[in-house]
Amino acid sequence: MPANAIFISYSRESSEFVEKLVTFFHDASIKVWLDKDKMVAGDPWDESVKKGILEADEVLLIMCKDSINSDIVKAEYTFALDNDKKVIPIKLEECDVPLRLHPFHYIDFSVDAVKGRQELIKALNLSKKQTNKLNKSKVFLPKKRTRTKLKFFVFLVLLVVVLWNFKEDWIPWIYSETAVSIEISKGNAESVWIHPSAGKIILKQDGDIIRKNMNKLGTTSFTIPPNFIFFKGDSTKIEFKSQDPFYKYQLVHKNVNYNITKDSTFALELALIDVLVERAKIIDSETKSPLSAVNISYLNHTHESKSDGTFNLIIPQDIAFNELKVTVSKAGYQRLQLDSISIPTDSIVTIALTPIVNDGTDDDLLGNRANL
Repeated sequence: MPANAIFISYSRESSEFVEKLVTFFHDASIKVWLDKDKMVAGDPWDESVKKGILEADEVLLIMCKDSINSDIVKAEYTFALDNDKKVIPIKLEECDVPLRLHPFHYIDFSVDAVKGRQELIKALNLSKKQTNKLNKSKVFLPKKRTRTKLKFFVFLVLLVVVLWNFKEDWIPWIYSETAVSIEISKGNAESVWIHPSAGKIILKQDGDIIRKNMNKLGTTSFTIPPNFIFFKGDSTKIEFKSQDPFYKYQLVHKNVNYNITKDSTFALELALIDVLVERAKIIDSETKSPLSAVNISYLNHTHESKSDGTFNLIIPQDIAFNELKVTVSKAGYQRLQLDSISIPTDSIVTIALTPIVNDGTDDDLLGNRANL
């Protein structure tokens, strides 16, 4: 029977290739079992993965240096072979093929993706209709430069040459421009702080306004032509509009005029307001010793415990602690999902993580995957 479902076993380093592979199969209406698409919160990982393998018509193993050293990937293709599933290895880069896979011919995408694509189509048990659709798919094919695009490119080059020759007389705003970088920073070193997840930097002068989103690092760069009204004199105001869905911020220095010159950099100091703070500590449930570098996620932000296992729970005043959902995770420990937080009388919240016991079986390896 034609392939109706394909299970893909891979490591996270191959995610970009796998996304293309999923698009490729979707072009032929072939279902793909991919952990990030099929797993939902609360699913037992090992049972879901086993079910996905057993229901698949074929299993694709994406081989790279990282995946062949992954115990999880090994557990997946071992389970597939033990249950007589057809396993098709795909090689993305030079790596040592696992001993159990030596009898199998692998498809090499590391040198020629187009050739690898054709070999993959032949290797799969496809209907004539599915084969035709995959042959028409543009995934893994080199982009063809059309004659129209080439003409446009030539025109663009000629236009740039003309503009460059007359840059000083006709278009001074191209010849000289002003660049400024603005970075969000913590206003008070002693106060608690959570970096805003999103926001806009706003420049104002004489009624003119420019808005621009900050990036994930909290910085924004503006490039303004010199004939624009901005950046003349010292009457430019810089403001911040938070788009964080939970936390509120205010400027430390309000109504300040900035003298912005070419290639200048400014730190826009903010204060986190209207929050409650509780001390918390992460410990090992068995040894009771503190755990450092533990990831604590809540309200769209991720924090990390210190060397003594402590961290601050920083909660907006309009959110109750008993309504707070917190996820706590660390390699080697079971992921912990807390649906509420209770504050003890000593005001120290203690959270215990349980170590993962691994006896080396395939079930253990598949069950621990959610904690990676």
